[in-house]
Amino acid sequence: MIKKLSFHDKYTFFRYALKQHLFTYLLSLFFLVSFGGVGLAILLFSKSSNFTDTFGALVFLIAGIGVFSLMFYLNISSMQYYYELAIIKKYARYKTATITEISKEIAEDDGVIRCFISVNYEGYILTDLFELSIEKENLLKYLKEKMYISIRIAEQLPSAMRISPRKLLRQLEELNNV
Repeated sequence: MIKKLSFHDKYTFFRYALKQHLFTYLLSLFFLVSFGGVGLAILLFSKSSNFTDTFGALVFLIAGIGVFSLMFYLNISSMQYYYELAIIKKYARYKTATITEISKEIAEDDGVIRCFISVNYEGYILTDLFELSIEKENLLKYLKEKMYISIRIAEQLPSAMRISPRKLLRQLEELNNV
């Protein structure tokens, strides 16, 4: 159970999340150095006071800083997802929850069916994604509201919840065989 995360755990979880985004951050750093550096170099070392040179340098500088900032900003929620995933891997326990709502979305190009399943766990309504291949579409008729399913949840951090896909798939296959 999570009482209080130690600095070491926070650091480990952050490193895990950062590893998932390392290429993106290195690419954004490359854009910052190349575009921003070129723009800054033109601004600092240009002998001419031509408006076109200054404007071009500012465009390069702003493009480099803008791409870096945008990539950093857009990855914040993804970093949070992987941080919570690391917490779940370490601290979560399997619990039972009741399905309150199911919404299905078939993506034929991917060959998967995405089900957004909302569950009620001790008064918290939590939603997660469950993916199922189209070949097993017949199992979806057994997935119903008020059904009990297994979830992984860190009790001190209920927002960090994941549906146990293998357990749910096994449960649906057992219902299919009955």
